[in-house]
Amino acid sequence: IKKIKKTSMNNILNKALKNPLVPIAFEDLPGHAKTSRIESFAKANNLPLVKLLASSMDETDIAGIYVKDIDSNGNTTVNLISPSWFSKLKTKGLLFLDEFNCARREVQDTMLTLICNRELPNGDRLGDNVLIVAAMNNSAMINGTELSPAMKNRFGWFSSAISSTDWLLWYNDQPIAAQKKDITQLIFNLIVSHDFKFTAAKDFLNQNLATTPRSLLNLIEFSDNVLDFQCFASNFLAEKEALQIQAFNIAELKNIPNDIFKYNQK
Repeated sequence: IKKIKKTSMNNILNKALKNPLVPIAFEDLPGHAKTSRIESFAKANNLPLVKLLASSMDETDIAGIYVKDIDSNGNTTVNLISPSWFSKLKTKGLLFLDEFNCARREVQDTMLTLICNRELPNGDRLGDNVLIVAAMNNSAMINGTELSPAMKNRFGWFSSAISSTDWLLWYNDQPIAAQKKDITQLIFNLIVSHDFKFTAAKDFLNQNLATTPRSLLNLIEFSDNVLDFQCFASNFLAEKEALQIQAFNIAELKNIPNDIFKYNQK
């Protein structure tokens, strides 16, 4: 499947939100903040969010379960009850299928009905303003299940790669950026002034540790201050970026311009 040129995930999601009947999928390297960026988008746009972890699902998580009822006369009826998440998406929202290509084949077959017809086996339908978004790691990086041609053909496919600059804009909207201002200031200096970049796809499998949005965020959360951030960089990041952080002279920190993080998510 041919992917369009790399562009902001936020822009793609905004475009898709205007045409919610067309499902979209994001595929890229592990650790590129696909999940957190999609969750942030839903929150920023006040969309009810249902996240289904495809890798740990079975068919009933999509199709629902059969329930037997016996009335006062002893008559028995069997009804297919929709899964609990469905009630959140009757009008608008975002149905997020995470780790999409790790779903078992039986689960994929059940999801195909939902994706194609936008309805469950019992006839309950998704709202017309519900957007279906799938995300998965690059198939070459994991032992996933090959998606069927029919499933692939239902989606628009996009790369979710993120540059360090775009990640910085996203990160500044997260509460941790304000909680750890000194570390945020150091990261700003590294990315804007010192060409700090995430590990390239061609190098991802050849390094013991990779520098990704996830590993950088893990380092930030682990660190109590700038000294921690520098000290533990080599425990979370690839050697090149860890050395950049450790070699940075704190005395050279430049203030972050007040308007550098103006980032419109809508």
